[in-house]
Amino acid sequence: MPDAKGILNGGPTAATDYFRRTTEARLKGEFDPIVEKRLGELGVVRTYNDLMDRYTAIPFTRKPEFNLTDYVTSKSLDGLFATLAQEEAKIRQDPAARTTALLQRVFGRP
Repeated sequence: MPDAKGILNGGPTAATDYFRRTTEARLKGEFDPIVEKRLGELGVVRTYNDLMDRYTAIPFTRKPEFNLTDYVTSKSLDGLFATLAQEEAKIRQDPAARTTALLQRVFGRP
């Protein structure tokens, strides 16, 4: 119950912050295989690997510690939660954005 009260009485993105804190790791696990597959299908992995091969062929350089799938997944989740936060803030601030009976009941209180 403390989580529900914190979400209801919290700041403009309290629900988003809660969902991010409690679901981000699981979402990453769900997104990673999809992102990896699409990057492979689009040729991004091959292009990145070719670029890194050329880069590491330069004397005194080494391949950076970088995981393309992790990066794309992380940025995708950042975008997802940023969009969710914008919508949540709008719902909290603008009564017209409360388009369902539940949203009206929860956020329509004084």
